Amino acid sequence: MLRTLFLFLFIVLLQACGTKGLYIHSDEMEWKKKSPPTNDAIIYTVFLIGDTGAPKLVGDPTLALFSNHLKNATKNSTAIFLGDNIYTIGLPDSSHPKRLFYENRLIAQLKTVDDFKGKVVFIPGNHDWDNGGADGLQAIQRQEEFIETYLNRGNTFIPDNGFPGPHEIKLMDKDDHPELKRDIRLIALDTQWWLHQHQKSFGDYGDFEVNDAGDITNNLEEIIRNRKKDYLILAAHHPLISNESHGGHFPLSTHFKPPVLGSLYVLYRKMFGLKQDISHHRYSSMSRSIRSTFGEKEDIIYVSGHAHALQYHKTVQSKRYNSHYIVSGSGSKTSYVANGKGAKFAYGGNGFIKLQIYSDGSVWMEAWTPSGDASNGEMIYRTMIEEDGYIGVFSDPINEKCGR
Repeated sequence: MLRTLFLFLFIVLLQACGTKGLYIHSDEMEWKKKSPPTNDAIIYTVFLIGDTGAPKLVGDPTLALFSNHLKNATKNSTAIFLGDNIYTIGLPDSSHPKRLFYENRLIAQLKTVDDFKGKVVFIPGNHDWDNGGADGLQAIQRQEEFIETYLNRGNTFIPDNGFPGPHEIKLMDKDDHPELKRDIRLIALDTQWWLHQHQKSFGDYGDFEVNDAGDITNNLEEIIRNRKKDYLILAAHHPLISNESHGGHFPLSTHFKPPVLGSLYVLYRKMFGLKQDISHHRYSSMSRSIRSTFGEKEDIIYVSGHAHALQYHKTVQSKRYNSHYIVSGSGSKTSYVANGKGAKFAYGGNGFIKLQIYSDGSVWMEAWTPSGDASNGEMIYRTMIEEDGYIGVFSDPINEKCGR
């Protein structure tokens, strides 16, 4: 028994290689030599930033960099805040002694879009739902009202009124832009709705009805089926795959805090998970439900936050299609990320991700961090998702050895 335990610990430690810094897969090391078309060929840009809910209230470098990029963007662009917009319990009611403090955390983010010409979208995360507490629905509704009143840009907090969605927005119509091959559409989901165990919204939502999680799956499947010829960006707070703690990956030090028990904690998170972990039974059920809506030929990019890192995972679906998972959850917090494990890129530092669609139909992803040039930051990774704009459906990640 003792030998078995030590063998298990040895194997776990071998699998724990990772980084707090930058990881790039070996076949992506030459990324700097790959260049997209010229800037005047950009048709549309999507800025992705998540977990911005604990910023420095003055001079936050990540928000400053994000704001600078937004200022230089055209009206053909969208900025998406991917949830956990206010740590740790969302926006409390007006009688709360720290109400102003939490308002200021949100205002620091809202100011980044002051000079932005494009669309703005906020999606809720688990912390916005009172961190899963009984006041979650009311906290979401307060945040929605506050954001939309402050911005005065219309319906910017989606899905609405504590509903899970799906909420569909046409970002760009190909009929208005002859160089665009397909419409660009955003589908927003509130994935915390699936995990929340207290009061939440049910009933009619637009053209759909939500009585249970099965309705969300059916409604999402219908949208995807009807829009399969478009560029589809599916945005939610929770990732379907992550090389961070929510995905069951921890640094070596965790195994020794304390010895043996630390490793058992890691094993529990990996096998069973806490409520916000991918391995938890409610979370994994949600993930399976979302995956089940994608057929073999739908073109989708799944973007999320929650994991406090920047990540890109790509797996081969077929000769024509690939699977793409983008995580941009380090707007104000950072964490350890494991090397490999199917990732093409992982960064355990602050930053955000940018998607750009070009006139040749290609889609490129860029990762930016506030290091380097103070005003422009540093691009630490770039890749072309697909040459002709086809974005594949999801499949299980290929486990790769650490460091490959």
